[in-house]
Amino acid sequence: AIEEARGRVATGKRRSGEPFTEAELAAARAEINAANDGLTKMRDTPLVPPTRAVAARETLEIGGVSLQLIPVSAHTDGDLLVYVAGARALISGDVVDALPFAGHGHPSAWIAALDQLKALDVAVVLPGHGPVFRGRDQLDRVRRLLVALVEHARAGAAAGESLEALQASLSLDELRAELVRDDTDARAFTRFVPEGLAAAYREATAP
Repeated sequence: AIEEARGRVATGKRRSGEPFTEAELAAARAEINAANDGLTKMRDTPLVPPTRAVAARETLEIGGVSLQLIPVSAHTDGDLLVYVAGARALISGDVVDALPFAGHGHPSAWIAALDQLKALDVAVVLPGHGPVFRGRDQLDRVRRLLVALVEHARAGAAAGESLEALQASLSLDELRAELVRDDTDARAFTRFVPEGLAAAYREATAP
C-alpha cells in the first residue's frame, strides 16, 4: 500500500486519473512518511495467521462472551465483522469507518453488507479507523454515501457518460457536511470519494 501510494504521488494522479492538488500531495507525502515510520516500528511484531476461513455467519463462545462472526464482501473481497451481543457492540473494521475508502472495494456488495446489519441491536461501533461511534447512525451515513456513488455511476453509465464527466458532476455537499469533522476528514473525503465513484463506475460498466 505504501509503494502504491508513493507511485500515485510520483505521477501526481489518483487512481481515477484526476490530478492531486499541491496541498493534497503534501498531505499524502506526510501520511506516507508516517506510515513508513509505523511500519518500521512494527517489523518485529509477530503475525498470527488465521487457522481457518469463515465462510458464513457463526457464533463463538469465548470465556462466557458470545461473538458473532459476520463475513462480507465490501471494503475488500473478504471482510470480517464481529458482533458482541452482550455489549451491543459491532467491531466493524474498515466496513464502517469515519470515512470509508471504496476505491478497491465493491460498493454494491458493501451496501448489501450494511443491509445485513440492520437486524443487529447496535449501541456502539468500533471502526477500523477513527473514533468510536455511539448508536448506528454512522452505518446509515456510510450507506447513504455508497448509495449516492452507486446511483450516480449507474445513471451516468446508462447515459453513456465517461467517468471524468461523472466526477465533475458529482455533488455530495450534504453528505460531506455529515461526514467531515476536521481537516483530516476533509482531505480524506476529497481523495476517497472520487476513488469510490471510480469503483462504482467499474461495476456499472462491467460486461
